[in-house]
Amino acid sequence: MNKIWRFLSLDLDGKAMLLAAVGYLLIGRILVAVLPIQNLFQMALAGQQEPSVAAPAHDRARGIAWAIGVACHYVPWRSDCLVRSVAALLWARRAGLDPVFHLGIKQEDASEMLAHTWLTVGEIYVTDPGAPNAFSQFGNLSIR
Repeated sequence: MNKIWRFLSLDLDGKAMLLAAVGYLLIGRILVAVLPIQNLFQMALAGQQEPSVAAPAHDRARGIAWAIGVACHYVPWRSDCLVRSVAALLWARRAGLDPVFHLGIKQEDASEMLAHTWLTVGEIYVTDPGAPNAFSQFGNLSIR
């Protein structure tokens, strides 16, 4: 019940951002479930260019980061790093931002290697800000 009151106490923009985040997380989850991983990365490669961020874009990127970060804990489906990154990617592209999709790996033990994705816009971590410290960057894809 406390979560409902917190949602209701948000201003209209906050509510709209959270509802949009739920929609983008749903689309991201569907794309991750339906598309082969190669197709997801091809989608990410489309229209590569060097990232740049203007001042108003910082606010939009931070808003997307906040909404995805909050909403991913409350949706009834699994929203792992790939789902969050795809959702943030789609939203950032629609908002006219130049996101960079990062792929990192780390060796857990002799038999296990882990992969992780995160998204940045300029210097802003839109998803998973701690990822670069835990994972070696395998690649990054500038998205447009």
